[in-house]
Amino acid sequence: MTACTCGLRPIAYEDTEHYLISMDFLAGRERFFKHLFADDADDADDADDAADD
Repeated sequence: MTACTCGLRPIAYEDTEHYLISMDFLAGRERFFKHLFADDADDADDADDAADD
């Protein structure tokens, strides 16, 4: 089931957001990790640079 302006309606499991995101992750988890952890690495580099000043 999914919600729409007309209420709830049946939906195929393969069309659910959960399924699509999970499959996308499994097909390219490196891309997800790169996106998720990019800010952490950038913040650490910025902290190191600030400590050097």
